[in-house]
Amino acid sequence: MDPIDDATWQYAQTSHIAWEYDDYFAELPLFRFDTEILDRVLTDRGRVIDLGCGTGRHVVHLARRGFNVVGVDLSPFMLDVAREKLKRESLHAELVRGSITDLSRFADGSFRCAICMFSTLGLIRGRRNRLDFLREVRRVLEPGGLFIAHVHNRTYKVWDREGRLWLLKNWFLRPFSKLEAGDVVGDYRGIPKMYLHLFSLGELKRLVREAGLRLEHVIPLNRTRGGLLPGRFLVSLRANGFLVVARKG
Repeated sequence: MDPIDDATWQYAQTSHIAWEYDDYFAELPLFRFDTEILDRVLTDRGRVIDLGCGTGRHVVHLARRGFNVVGVDLSPFMLDVAREKLKRESLHAELVRGSITDLSRFADGSFRCAICMFSTLGLIRGRRNRLDFLREVRRVLEPGGLFIAHVHNRTYKVWDREGRLWLLKNWFLRPFSKLEAGDVVGDYRGIPKMYLHLFSLGELKRLVREAGLRLEHVIPLNRTRGGLLPGRFLVSLRANGFLVVARKG
């Protein structure tokens, strides 16, 4: 199975999505909160790779902070936007066009930290491919290096009627389709049959550990995804996504 779905390739080659991206997500609370988490966790100035960097919001922010940053993205148009942002602020970062599922150009132990934000991990199709990706991330990390990612929580869908129907269909129809539990396929910003995988909390933890990374923190997101979910009751159902911090042991 190809780890990058055909629709994702089409998404990456659609120029208007890149030009409109920042305005489209301008009010998303997650973008403020995940930056706060990165600032809290990244305390040294080692080399960082942003896997699926998009229009460079983290690349630019980390370059401002003095990090040596490499951004990787499939979309040449997203990278053009990121390049223009860096130029406007006289900042430097290395921008690489390519699939995040192919890190062969990077040597073992090349990075102090790898980030994969805004559910980019969920764009990789197939559990085996996601595991291979995380093992490659582990390879390119220094000993003790960090991996930080965001994913959507599929069990959060229990809180609305359409979501419950989707969960039931996803479970019962899975044996008759090529989809895995948590796979979503639908129209997104004019791209038909766009693929995204939604994780359960248990699945996320198992995947990280199986890749050989030591899980340090799982940060459950509140309803707006603008902060930490309060309380510990039914976190696996109540969280509107997770930020995960893991370390190469």
